[in-house]
Amino acid sequence: MSNQPRGGRGLFQNDDRRRGPSTRGASHGGGRGGGRGRGSTPNSATLGSGWTNNNPGSPIFRGDNAHPNPSVEVTQLEDEIIQDRASGLGIEKLSLRDNQLELPARPDYGKEGELLKLWVNYYQIKVLDQKLVLRQYIATIDGAERLSIRCKRRIFAILVEHPPFPIATNYVDKIISPNELPLSGPIKVAYSEEDGGGRNSTTYSVQLRFDKAFHLGDLIADLKSPQPTYNKDEKNEAIQALNMVLAHYPNTNKVQPVGQSKHFQVDGQARELGGGLVGLRGFFHSVRSSTGRLLLNLNVSTGAFYNAGSLLELVKKFNVPQPDGPFALERFLRKLRVRTTHLKTPQVKTISSLAMIQGHLGHPENVMFLWDQAPGGSKQVSVADYFRQVYNKELLSNQIVVNVGTQKRPTFLPAEVCEVIPGQSARQKLSSNQTTAMITLACRAPNINANDIQNQGLRLMGITPAPAANGPTQFHLLPSGNMLAVDGRRLKNPELTYGGGGKVSPPKGYWNLKSLKFTKPSPIAPKKVGFLMIAKSNRSLANKKEADDFMRDLRGALITYGISWPRDFSRYYVASDEESISKTLKKAEKDGIQFLIVFLPNQDAEIYSHLKFHADFENGIHTLCVARIPNGNGAPGHLANLALKINLKLGGVNHRIISDALPQHTMYVGIDVTHPTGTESVPEAPSIAGVVANTNDELGQWPASIHIQGHRVEIVEYLEQMLGERLDAWLNQKNLPERLIVYRDGVSESQYEQVLTDELAAIKKCVERKYSGRTLPKITLIIVGKRHHTRFYPSDRQNADRGGNVLPGTVVDRGCTMERSFDFFMVAHEGIQGTSRPAHYVVLYDENDCTADKLQKLTYYLCYLFGRSARSVSIVPPAYYADIVCERARCYLYDALHRGYPGAPAFDPTKARWLRGVHDKLQKSMFYI
Repeated sequence: MSNQPRGGRGLFQNDDRRRGPSTRGASHGGGRGGGRGRGSTPNSATLGSGWTNNNPGSPIFRGDNAHPNPSVEVTQLEDEIIQDRASGLGIEKLSLRDNQLELPARPDYGKEGELLKLWVNYYQIKVLDQKLVLRQYIATIDGAERLSIRCKRRIFAILVEHPPFPIATNYVDKIISPNELPLSGPIKVAYSEEDGGGRNSTTYSVQLRFDKAFHLGDLIADLKSPQPTYNKDEKNEAIQALNMVLAHYPNTNKVQPVGQSKHFQVDGQARELGGGLVGLRGFFHSVRSSTGRLLLNLNVSTGAFYNAGSLLELVKKFNVPQPDGPFALERFLRKLRVRTTHLKTPQVKTISSLAMIQGHLGHPENVMFLWDQAPGGSKQVSVADYFRQVYNKELLSNQIVVNVGTQKRPTFLPAEVCEVIPGQSARQKLSSNQTTAMITLACRAPNINANDIQNQGLRLMGITPAPAANGPTQFHLLPSGNMLAVDGRRLKNPELTYGGGGKVSPPKGYWNLKSLKFTKPSPIAPKKVGFLMIAKSNRSLANKKEADDFMRDLRGALITYGISWPRDFSRYYVASDEESISKTLKKAEKDGIQFLIVFLPNQDAEIYSHLKFHADFENGIHTLCVARIPNGNGAPGHLANLALKINLKLGGVNHRIISDALPQHTMYVGIDVTHPTGTESVPEAPSIAGVVANTNDELGQWPASIHIQGHRVEIVEYLEQMLGERLDAWLNQKNLPERLIVYRDGVSESQYEQVLTDELAAIKKCVERKYSGRTLPKITLIIVGKRHHTRFYPSDRQNADRGGNVLPGTVVDRGCTMERSFDFFMVAHEGIQGTSRPAHYVVLYDENDCTADKLQKLTYYLCYLFGRSARSVSIVPPAYYADIVCERARCYLYDALHRGYPGAPAFDPTKARWLRGVHDKLQKSMFYI
């Protein structure tokens, strides 16, 4: 038993402890940013400093002054690097440099469009000592393989408490310091819980080993060079080290971290999400490299956390679902930390499982265990009897019993003696209601988010109101207190063409379908259609008049847009269980039904998934699901949206863009991969890859290929085969596409190299086979990034939409983009609510000699060709469609992706009901839309 005070011995702790003034952050009040809906306009009385309320519309962020002033020095440096490249000093193409893969160099900066001055949620990091060296040490805990992640994190937290010199850590295995650390021997750390719970009974030994040194002056020199001068892998490690340094202050100031980059004030204002969860606002941070400088990306973030307090109350709030309720509750509670209340010295325990009896939740009266130290010798006893005899406590009868031991050596506790520790993030997938509540929390006007970043965010990071002594400055780094200003441009919107000579020039990213006909109504009208009503009870079944009225109104709308649709239809009414749905769809197939309009009882993902699996895969029937709205399903706007989907499913083209910006004889390919969630899926549940592509120059039809692959494998394993299917679907087989422009979604920067070495190789192998004896197409491969935290804010009302976001067509390729590499940010859509999230496009490979203007305009115009909407979308349709088809494929493996539980059998592809593709009747269609 150690006699160290609570917190144990810090790293090289002595009596001369460095203590700086505390500037702990206030409670947070930001939104996630990136919502797709419209943000509310706050009352002017609630606006903080740095804002102006120029009606109409949301207030505009003013930053440190009224007019943003991008760095002239950085702009000059950007231009010089381009000039050096033009002179042959830069990197021309994809190359290997000392076995380090280098991406294509930026060919130029865009010039088209109206010039803008914007704010971006970045802050320049000034290196105060040009000779600064950050030293990285590897820390190894003896016996670490037996410790939980939380326990190891706590050991590192104790290790770095009150050191005599600056220290930062990732709380896993690394320590960063500008000082040389003495390596005289192992460091002893006396373990204790942060809140004092539990017993200080264990001392751990930590070994330190010097790993490498990062010279910040050399890194800055690399960012100013037309060619890379810093080893790529070491550069990434240096950025990681800087992230540890920037995270040090919030990590040591009672702020709850989630991962390495998110921080939440647990005692901040919370929003009930339902089901035992609350939503909190916090902040995300990341260090980014850019031309000539290092930048801190700081953004508002939201997260879901467990309700703290009584475990009994948490279980009540969870509202156990059926039929897999016990297992769903176990998934929800597994790995949750609780503090015991029945002992003199409270202990912190982790729930490993729930006590169950033949698949049902156990209770204190019927959960038995062997009591080794029972009076008179060991015996079997119930949890209720044990607490009665040992603690003289009568337990509530109808409550769960949790296991805080292991499966082999269980330790049972009734829920009533457990308190849920605050600040525990929930990692499971949110329900539809919880998602709605989280979106409400996250989606706020851009100005409010920017205000939080500028005030609470900088304070949380130890940057303002004055640099904290134990913040970044102790590492000789000084992030600016002013949000970064950058140059942007707004591209001209395209002109859309409809049938009968109709044309639309949408000024703000959306348009009205009134008086328009589709460019190409479905070439093959369905001969037999049906109406299917799925209901959970007979009382909710649609009556004959409701079905007749809706189908009549729908037919009228379809005819208005030029689509042929039969007057007569078959009616089907069915219960919501899968067996009933399957039988009904088999009957509809036997009846010759080609298209079913389906009324769903509610937004039930399980019912929807069962319907889509059987209709798409087993029966080959197009289905269009409609959420039943009393007296509202026949509204013109609603019917117009349904008409868009029906025409696409049946092979039609809704609208076109005829422009030189979209070159002819080009196939646009979208690729995405979706992964199983860790808490809901069965072990080894597969990932699913989707590939979509247009079939001709109309850019209206985008059939898809889908295929399962290895568990959480991001690289597409069957890409050669799937792309081959897309080339086979090209309508003019005599003249295959001259260009392939591939938009790859969902890939992190760390996977760029693998995409190039594996996926690009598969693409080339496919075209070499398909184009045998013909001229090969020129390939361009572009990454589409959505999961980033870059946000742009307009500096004047004239360049803002009604929600206070930047206008559609805003593109930024200067000031905050990658040094040397070819990338840009683009906001192609109107932010309906919250803060618009720009798409980030990074060119990994280019044989088409794209200039910045050419690629940016092409990408922007494509965003107006998303067929099921009368508005531009946030990412290019090929990537968007690939995302949608992956989500559809998840329906086919609903049980494998949603019915996991501890001890569940692993996914077995030889027994799976679906592996790839859909019914032959639907393969050439946009069945997924």
